[in-house]
Amino acid sequence: MPGGPIPTKRKLRAYVSLVNSDSLSISENISISKLYVLNGTLIWTSVPRESSSSYIPEYKLFRVSTDGPEWQTDIYVNVVAEVINNQTKQKVLISKLDQKIEAAY
Repeated sequence: MPGGPIPTKRKLRAYVSLVNSDSLSISENISISKLYVLNGTLIWTSVPRESSSSYIPEYKLFRVSTDGPEWQTDIYVNVVAEVINNQTKQKVLISKLDQKIEAAY
């Protein structure tokens, strides 16, 4: 077929959101500067970028990391996001444990 066979494996991608629980707008000074996904002793480090989604509420900061490793689905990983205040240069690490890697169709 033109273009060759359709690949059966796809590289890992991560969708990360930081939500202001009181539904107020997130400051434009706040950004997610790095993302670490830990799978046992393996670590995928990335710099998340803005999403192309047409609508993201002002109380949510949404970023996407692509081109990750080809890990199995249905496994659990730990995720650490580095959040920075670009005005003060203060950095904070936020973690979420036991996140399931699922296949996207």
